[in-house]
Amino acid sequence: MPDFLVNIGLILFVVFFFGFSVFIHEFGHLLAAVWRGLHIEKFSIGFGQRIWGFTKNKVEFIIGWLPFGGYVQLPQLEPNDEPMTSDGRILPAPKAIDRVIVAVAGPLFNILFAFVLGTILWKSGKPAAPPLERLEVRDIPQRSVDYKKGLRNGDNLLTINGKKIKNSDMLLKEYVLSGEVTLELERADKPMTIGPFVPEKDPNFENLSFPPFTFAGTRKSTKAIVARVPEKKKDGSEYPAFKAGVKPGDQFIRVDGKEINTPKDVVEAIQAQEGGPVTFTVLREGNEVDLTITPIKITENLLGLRIFKYPEVFMASPEYPAYEAGVRKWDRITGVNGQECKDLQSFLDTLNKNGGKEIQLDITRDGEKLSLPMKFEYSIYQIGIGFEQYMVYDDPMKQMGSVFSETLKTIDAIVNGSVDFSGLSGPVGIGKGIYDTVQAGGWRAGLAFIFMINISLAIFNLLPLPVLDGGHIFIAVLEMVSRRKVPAKILQPVTMLFVLFFLTLMAYVTMHDIRRTGFKPTDVYKFEKNNHMSNHAENQQS
Repeated sequence: MPDFLVNIGLILFVVFFFGFSVFIHEFGHLLAAVWRGLHIEKFSIGFGQRIWGFTKNKVEFIIGWLPFGGYVQLPQLEPNDEPMTSDGRILPAPKAIDRVIVAVAGPLFNILFAFVLGTILWKSGKPAAPPLERLEVRDIPQRSVDYKKGLRNGDNLLTINGKKIKNSDMLLKEYVLSGEVTLELERADKPMTIGPFVPEKDPNFENLSFPPFTFAGTRKSTKAIVARVPEKKKDGSEYPAFKAGVKPGDQFIRVDGKEINTPKDVVEAIQAQEGGPVTFTVLREGNEVDLTITPIKITENLLGLRIFKYPEVFMASPEYPAYEAGVRKWDRITGVNGQECKDLQSFLDTLNKNGGKEIQLDITRDGEKLSLPMKFEYSIYQIGIGFEQYMVYDDPMKQMGSVFSETLKTIDAIVNGSVDFSGLSGPVGIGKGIYDTVQAGGWRAGLAFIFMINISLAIFNLLPLPVLDGGHIFIAVLEMVSRRKVPAKILQPVTMLFVLFFLTLMAYVTMHDIRRTGFKPTDVYKFEKNNHMSNHAENQQS
């Protein structure tokens, strides 16, 4: 499918599901207001001037030109002692219970929508990283807090903050969201505990507390089932797997008579033969089929560096040339072959000119200047297949519990200062997040992201702050308990204060969202003429 059609599809996915998440929230308020007999003036998706709309039953339904949320205009919920319509007609004050019901309905509808999405993901499966049997620390900088507290290369991480480390995503979330970290590990088969300690923030990565080390995981057995078998390469030649007769749905079970289980086993078997023929046994519709495949050697101009903010190295991928030559996290790049590179573009241009040749990468490490020789080249053997993603089939309630827990932990991290407001995302960031997630992981991953957004939106709106649904609920319950109405002269300035706060916060996070649209990791992998960077994805492909 042409790239522009794929992009259109991704944009439509973002617009529909993000827009529907806002719509269903406001629709919940609308239905509850109709049920409780409140006066409704306007139902809006988006803010600002009207792009399109219509009027029905004296209610104006519109779409605004600022796609930053939506609202239902309910004069009786506004902080006035005497509510009135836009034309000056006085309205009766609503009962406190009516205000509670209307306020709760929005978040409730988000949760109901999330339940529907969770049910779909329960039946179809949700892409996830396979569970880990072992997570080994690699390349830990000696100046990091983790190293100073006792963590070392080769340590096998078992738990973090008392929780078993199921996958690398869990490790990252605990580092980012926890004020303190305690690691339980094995070193030479001996149990050890490191911490508690406060993880350090990385100013080059949104000031978040990411682990300073790289790691290698040994995953539990996951079936090596073929998802796709491309026919031809860009040069028109056929891929070996297609030529040998591999088909989607084939499950690799043996190599040269030896049992294998995972996609990683297949990759390792191919590399071990160094280009020689490999005989695989695949399970196809219940029958075993032997296939002999001769891999092709792919040699590319690769370094294996990840840079978020030049000139500092965010990560040097193990087994790639830069890592093998000695480049490590937090090294600062100064030039190539003695030629100074002041910015990322000049660095990429210089690498492009030297592609395929041995280079000297000039760096500084803790004030010391180093010049590291490396061959700007990486070779790997491939047969041309892609394996099925690992899927989890959690029921909707389990999915909800997980997202509830993470959302509450995120709120706590903001309150205790573990996460800055700059790390939050507004509509721009959320929209981009949906786009990137669907692009990388497909529609199931996209629905999982929308599921998370709806749960988080419900929880956020239930916070007991003026302007939010939780604020309306809090004030209504307060009045029910005290049997006294909170005066408008108190509510109005407090409400205005929080309106200004949320508008400022929205502008702040949107500014950072826009800045982050160009804040992508530069993976310094493959260089070609007029193409300085191309992403290299480790997506279980061989």
